[in-house]
Formats: sequence, C-alpha cells, structure tokens
Amino acid sequence: MVVYRFILALHNNYHTHRSVAYYADMANLSKSHSSAIVKQTTGQSPSAWIVTITTTYAKFMLEKGSMNIKQIAEQLNFPEQFTFRKYFKQHTGLSPRAYREQFVHK
Repeated sequence: MVVYRFILALHNNYHTHRSVAYYADMANLSKSHSSAIVKQTTGQSPSAWIVTITTTYAKFMLEKGSMNIKQIAEQLNFPEQFTFRKYFKQHTGLSPRAYREQFVHK
C-alpha cells in the first residue's frame, strides 16, 4: 500500500516535487523507511522513480512538440530552462533539443 501511494503521489506531483522527503512525508514515513520499502518492493529507489517519471513526462512533451523547451521546463517546475536541460541531459544522455530532433527523425 505504501508503494502504491508513493507511485500515485509521484504521478500526481512529479511536476512540482522531486524530493524523496516530500513523498515520504505524504506517506507519514521517514525518508529512510520509505526508501527501503519502495526499493525492496520495486527494485528501484524512490530517487530513481522520481527521475524515471520526470524524464518520461518530459520525453512525452518533447515528442508531442506542442510546447517549446522553455515551456516544458516551466511545466515541470524547473527554475530555468538551463536547469531542465542539465537535468534531462544528465539522466538521458541527450539534451532536450537533441532528443526532440532524434524523435522527429525516426
């Protein structure tokens, strides 16, 4: 049940919160206890879940093409486009622009 609440909360709040502590608080658990439960149950740490969900939604928005990169950064609550670019590249290996161009040319 804890893992279900964590994943549901993450899907509902990925665009505003990327802190494991936030989701642990929502489940009334300590950060370390919630991390252990999520990792034991799913095989992924809460941090990995947060990155996966955030980058998945970012990829979807980039693929859809209806928003520019600055708008996507704002939608995902990054303080600046640069911060979003750095986060996306760190976790996917591609800049948002390169990802979008790769998707368009498939």
